[in-house]
Amino acid sequence: MIWDHPSTVARFVGTPPNAVLMALASRLGARGPLEVLDIGCGAGRNAIPLAQEGHRVTGIDRSPAMLEAARQGAHRAGVSERCRFLPGDMDEFEAGEGEFDLVVAHGVWNLADSDEVLLRAVARAGRAARGGASLFVFTFARVGSTPPAPPGFRFAVPLTDGSSRCYLTEAQLDEVLADHGFHRGPGPLTLYNAVPRPTSPPPIYEGVWTKAP
Repeated sequence: MIWDHPSTVARFVGTPPNAVLMALASRLGARGPLEVLDIGCGAGRNAIPLAQEGHRVTGIDRSPAMLEAARQGAHRAGVSERCRFLPGDMDEFEAGEGEFDLVVAHGVWNLADSDEVLLRAVARAGRAARGGASLFVFTFARVGSTPPAPPGFRFAVPLTDGSSRCYLTEAQLDEVLADHGFHRGPGPLTLYNAVPRPTSPPPIYEGVWTKAP
């Protein structure tokens, strides 16, 4: 699996956290530490800095190599007691129901290889979030020249290498999340790479949703 390759793991170990996510957690945690669920945590690029800020973080990832790197990173940072890293897929993992104040889906839902996996992943995140929890999403956007979904596919786009990636419009993202109790806000929905080019990253939506109490 590409995610277990040493060079891939090393690249993720050296990646800084998402600054928008860190600012969100700081605001949400003003009254005390948060219970955070990081779905697709990788090598801990966001999980470890969140734990360093005092939050308790559960990281989920399907890659054993990424999880081991995350555990080692948490140990080096002195935050192992505030981190737990568990094996699991985005749509099936062991974590408490209604346990989390903040759920992070950073660059993971776009890796779903079918519409069904994506919808199960969103549903699982919805079950993990408690009422009033925030959901931070960073995922591929369907805009401009993004590859269109072929007949029978709403979100997943088969690629030439045999894999698939999920791209959602703004309306689809809102609709899918609303089905599991999440509504938009606070803050704007940001679109990055709005005019994709062959050598540029794909267009990405970044935003926050809140689960109904």
